[in-house]
Amino acid sequence: MVYLASLGMWAAWRGVSTIGRVIVDLLEAKWLVVAFSPALLLFRPALARIHRRRVKRGTIVGPYGGPYLSLHSATKLQITQGNHTVAKLRLGENPGQAFSLLLYRYEDLSGLLILDRFGRRALHHIPGLWPPQDVERFAKRHNLALAVHRVSREEYLALTKHANEATP
Repeated sequence: MVYLASLGMWAAWRGVSTIGRVIVDLLEAKWLVVAFSPALLLFRPALARIHRRRVKRGTIVGPYGGPYLSLHSATKLQITQGNHTVAKLRLGENPGQAFSLLLYRYEDLSGLLILDRFGRRALHHIPGLWPPQDVERFAKRHNLALAVHRVSREEYLALTKHANEATP
């Protein structure tokens, strides 16, 4: 603005300000700040690096931003998607409490099931690709039983049909 005014280009300034007002009217100002924030260029890679480090240590498992498992407290397993907590499951040996993880593969489908102690009930189903070594590291760190299976069509349908909850 100062540059255009110093050159005597008031008409150019009016044109630029009109375009700016139209853009702000079309998009909310907060989204413009988010989209063009230089801080995002620094924070996102740093947060992704911290996430990868936590996955390597076994404190969490899953991709950055989405759905991943972590321990919320000593007794609760938390499923998080982005910044939103999808579910919290109580850890324990009683029926209805998370005790084990089942990493399955059926044809081109794969995912992770959180099961109770006896494996009768699937408490939560999270489809997607889960690196077996990361899941194993997470299970060992948090004393969860882990099974990795290639399942048949009938087993897949039974497991997913009887799951209490699922994360898309």
